[in-house]
Amino acid sequence: VLNNADNGRSAPYFENCVFAKNTSVFDGGSVYNFARNTNGINASEFVNCTFYNASSNRNGEVLFAENSSTSPAPRVVTKLRNCIIWNEASGRTIYETRTESQLTNCLVKEPNCSVMGLGVYCLEGMVFNGEPSFQNVAANDFSIQYDSQAKKAGNNESVSYTQSTPPTKG
Repeated sequence: VLNNADNGRSAPYFENCVFAKNTSVFDGGSVYNFARNTNGINASEFVNCTFYNASSNRNGEVLFAENSSTSPAPRVVTKLRNCIIWNEASGRTIYETRTESQLTNCLVKEPNCSVMGLGVYCLEGMVFNGEPSFQNVAANDFSIQYDSQAKKAGNNESVSYTQSTPPTKG
């Protein structure tokens, strides 16, 4: 995902997505968010998404966010809620340059928030050193097994469907 907010507002919303085995020759294995002037505001949101084994040749294995503006407030804010971030690659999972990423009710492989990168804020409901227990990664089935640590880690207030239209899988 390349999200450019140079001269306006960009606020993409992603729900129930899987970003698997993405690769970038530069920055941001799965997501690259940026705003490079004072007119740009970038506000991305990911809900109930899985990021699996992304890689980058430079910075941000999963997410790279950049704010080149001299504005004191972050002009690029990325929110991840009820997400699984599972990466085998070493290096910073999230790379921020004068931006902010907010994680809520996410399961991550890292032992704590500080190793994920600067500008990363881990809010309530985080599961660190988590094991997602995917059904069958080899067959690209990223639904979670019944005993997964992610099963009860999420917050249903983040979900947009009603009780009468629940998702069919995991």
